[in-house]
Amino acid sequence: MKRQDRPGLQSEFKRLRRQTTCFCAIVTGAIFLLMTLFCLKFSESSLRESRRQSFLSDVNSLISHLESQPDLSEQWLARMESEGKLKLFFFDNSEPLFHNRLPGYGRDPNAMDALAQKAIATARAEHGLDIFGPGMLARSAVFALRDEDGKELYAAAAVFPRQGGSLSMVALYPLDSLQRQLDSQRRGFALMGLIGLAALGVFAWIFSGRMLRPVAASRRSQSQFVAAASHELRSPLAVMLSNLSALDMAEPHEQRRFKDNILAEGSRMSRLIDSLLSLASADSQALSLRMAPVGPDTLALELYDRFLGRAGERDLSLDLDLPEGNMKPLMCDSERISQALEALLDNALSYTPKGGSVLLSVEELPGGRCRFMVRDNGPGVPKDERERIFQRFYRADSSRTDREHFGLGLCIAREIVRLHRGKLWVQDAPGGGAEFHLVV
Repeated sequence: MKRQDRPGLQSEFKRLRRQTTCFCAIVTGAIFLLMTLFCLKFSESSLRESRRQSFLSDVNSLISHLESQPDLSEQWLARMESEGKLKLFFFDNSEPLFHNRLPGYGRDPNAMDALAQKAIATARAEHGLDIFGPGMLARSAVFALRDEDGKELYAAAAVFPRQGGSLSMVALYPLDSLQRQLDSQRRGFALMGLIGLAALGVFAWIFSGRMLRPVAASRRSQSQFVAAASHELRSPLAVMLSNLSALDMAEPHEQRRFKDNILAEGSRMSRLIDSLLSLASADSQALSLRMAPVGPDTLALELYDRFLGRAGERDLSLDLDLPEGNMKPLMCDSERISQALEALLDNALSYTPKGGSVLLSVEELPGGRCRFMVRDNGPGVPKDERERIFQRFYRADSSRTDREHFGLGLCIAREIVRLHRGKLWVQDAPGGGAEFHLVV
């Protein structure tokens, strides 16, 4: 059954990983896209404002020069157009100056660039500045235009009253280079956005895999737990059913033996169910503690008295090592700590061969903590199994036939110690064997 369920479980988590990846990629991608568009808009606004300020600076320089210099030269005009990327038109009393520089002016002195005409009309209509109007005072206006193709450009118009008439100017600043720069920047932002979205997709795939890995491990652990628990419960139940069947046909003097077997298996099943309930409570954070001060030496003495007879039945020596004098009370749940220590002692007595010895000792630690130690001279625990022995239904020796152990005691002990914010570990004992340390 386990092998049949595994492909379905893997398929379910793959589908969940794809969905999680898509969700994370869409959400983070949308945020990234909005931030990219915001940055692009801000950058474009900065570029446009920079060009506008550059145009205003050039226009102000022109106006300052025209106000201070009564004469204009074609060389100066060419230099200004070259440096400022401007297209300039000058009029002396409404007549174009330097008309031989402009196509068509030589043939028709009244001919004028269509954009210049549009700039003059816009200045007159929107800013009240008629550069050809009589009696105009010194004025200037800066504004934006669009050509026949819809391309934007900046324009300026100015008039300078002079003796015997006026000098007028129209300056045009095409934004072709700005548009090319904006297009290049947009392509760069688009490429950066695609790379960013791809990186976010990869990150979401890796992140969702790592995020779901503990969930998948938990599901596998639960499946294994259910399978192992079912197996452990099935064994005593099968024994009980077989003894019940045999009880009806047994002789009166044999019925007592079958009843004892049923009672023993019922007790075994009850202990297993209690262990499963303890683990279920720990998993659901419902395993509560009743904290109260208790003497560590008292706990150790009670455990020693309780296990001394069992050690004798197994032909083992059980020793107790306590510090001299009274020990300071330990704040803990004495019932739960006793349960954890029982698991350690029971484990030591089960794995220590006949004629061996088990030692229970208690030691005070700084900070009001206490360390319990259970040492045996059995086979010990290999290094590669020192963490696995705390897993559920794990037995270090699969060949053992001891039906009293389900492989849950050490797991429950670690959960109890974890709730006390303590530590539980195993190491090699001096001279061989295992040494369990419980610190609370």
